[in-house]
Amino acid sequence: MEQHIVIIDTINPTITNVYHSPSDPIEGDTINAYADIEDEAGIAIAEIYFQVNDEMGWTSIPMAVYGGTTYHVSIGSFSEDTEIRYYIKASDASDSNNEAINDNEGNYYVIYILFLPESSTQPTTSMVEETSEEESSTELSEPGQISIRAPINLTGLEIVLLIASAVLYRKHKKMQGK
Repeated sequence: MEQHIVIIDTINPTITNVYHSPSDPIEGDTINAYADIEDEAGIAIAEIYFQVNDEMGWTSIPMAVYGGTTYHVSIGSFSEDTEIRYYIKASDASDSNNEAINDNEGNYYVIYILFLPESSTQPTTSMVEETSEEESSTELSEPGQISIRAPINLTGLEIVLLIASAVLYRKHKKMQGK
């Protein structure tokens, strides 16, 4: 009697390193998604599923090999104040057609299309000079602080980000011999 050995593939593909670019897109940017997808039997199909602004249903687009085990897809560009949720699904090339989904542990991957006002300017940096205690302001009282100003005209307010640099302050104190 002849014996046949049948090997059944029960291992799902692995989907890792899921990301999109640009990481902080603005209106008009083309959104690209990437994922590393592997399986010993090969990959039969890889797809992205995405949803825009919590609309009903999901749109799927096949992904293509980008290089090595990395797959890529471009899902287009979107208008400002848009939220895109997405996940990646893959099936292997075995007779079992094993499937895997990477949905960020049920949280989905999320892209926010940001609003960038036309009148926005590039951030500027300035070094704060050492001043006496009488001349010091309460916001910038330590020598070696760096002020980074990034004006945003969303509501006519200017947002100022202050970053205190302990390293510069310590260097300054060492130079003074304190």
